Amino acid sequence: MSHHPVRRLTAPDGTRASIDVQLVPLIKALWAAGYETIGCCQDLGESAGRVSGRSAAHWKGYVLLEMPVDDACRLLDAVKDTPQFKDRMHWSAPGAWETALPVAPFGLGGEADVLPWAQVHFPADQVGDLTDVIREAG
Repeated sequence: MSHHPVRRLTAPDGTRASIDVQLVPLIKALWAAGYETIGCCQDLGESAGRVSGRSAAHWKGYVLLEMPVDDACRLLDAVKDTPQFKDRMHWSAPGAWETALPVAPFGLGGEADVLPWAQVHFPADQVGDLTDVIREAG
């Protein structure tokens, strides 16, 4: 169940997905550029208690994108040197992006393992810029 209003979209693989309305243009741009998404949230602080050991207050105003690791790396490489994002890729920068690789105690093979997707967190006020960069690159 989503904590935010959603819009149902058909993903490139033909499945239906509920996408938080503020992320619809970004998700469409990512799909059009050949990225796969697994999940998303337009404001993680409103939706979650603790994520990656941080409080909901830390994540207030942060978007979550979940993507296969290769796609997350490709996305980071695509934006890291753009004028809009080159100064936002450093841990100490205001509005910095954060990434995480989830580890599950009972991973896909039944043993603890790093899952095959990455979580990309960034401030929601950067969604428009990211959508534009992805569209321009595609």
